[in-house]
Amino acid sequence: MGTRGFTAVTNYFASADNGLTPAGKLDDPFPNGLEKPVGSSLGLLTGAGGDVHFIDQFGKSAYVQQYSVDVQREFRGEIALTVGYVGSRSTNLGVGGTVDSTVNLNQLDPKYFSLGT
Repeated sequence: MGTRGFTAVTNYFASADNGLTPAGKLDDPFPNGLEKPVGSSLGLLTGAGGDVHFIDQFGKSAYVQQYSVDVQREFRGEIALTVGYVGSRSTNLGVGGTVDSTVNLNQLDPKYFSLGT
């Protein structure tokens, strides 16, 4: 993750009233401006307090096996019977709640929910 400090994400704020009135317009979709990367101006503190990202070096490639089997038999009187089975099996799928399938290390253990904020 060598881009820490040199990338920024601007979240789109769609509406303040549950979608009744749009907050942005087509000619100005980000009325509050765009987030700017801080670069290396913070030195060793660049990215401090942010999310933790890592690559699982022991992770295996995910794959899906798909299969189908059909048997067809023709009987007297021009009657045909077909029996089929379709299935799939997935292995080594990613875990986590994000699009890129990373593990969320920042997630709070549910046993601490009762402590409040």
